[in-house]
Amino acid sequence: MERLYPENQWVTPSELFKPFYGYTIASFMVNQMENRGIRNLRVVEIGPGTGTLADSMLDFYKNYSLDLYRNCEYVFVEISSQLAEKCEKLMKERHRKLYDENRIKIYNCSIFDDFLMGKKDKIDEHCFVVGMEILDNMPHDRLIIDNQGTKETNQNFDYQLQSIIELSQNPQGIETLKEVFEPVGSDPLIVEFLELLKSMPLPDHVTLNNKM
Repeated sequence: MERLYPENQWVTPSELFKPFYGYTIASFMVNQMENRGIRNLRVVEIGPGTGTLADSMLDFYKNYSLDLYRNCEYVFVEISSQLAEKCEKLMKERHRKLYDENRIKIYNCSIFDDFLMGKKDKIDEHCFVVGMEILDNMPHDRLIIDNQGTKETNQNFDYQLQSIIELSQNPQGIETLKEVFEPVGSDPLIVEFLELLKSMPLPDHVTLNNKM
């Protein structure tokens, strides 16, 4: 991974498995459209990052049906200004005609801000909402560690608490979310992960890099 992505080692499935990751999602959408008799393709992607997933999906549509590709509408909602710029650059390079015809729209804002309030674009017809770059950044669990052990031995790491989210209501009847902690052990998936983690050796990072 370090050799393939020296500047950024945080790589999403869209980049790791491109273009097939995007092809799979695009194929699912086409099947849904055919089964439901939907003629116009509209996609809203939340958190597209650099646009890798959309690029793969649009390539699939182009190869599957030029009419579907030429008439599609693809809306990006990206909160990061830097990523929004990179996404726009990629779309201009790879799908210039769609961009020039305003069929590709990129909004640098939060999905919870103006966009959802109808101040940007309002889509009344059927559309697909994609949030893959959000989902793959959501952790399954949060563990609290007592790191009195050492990274070299990996023997004495003691994960004491796991985080869970409780849903409750305040005196006004409004639902609230609260993070609470409980001893590790109630979640079998966490227990299995920790057992695997303890059994894995930790290679010397410097030595590993030199061998490469």
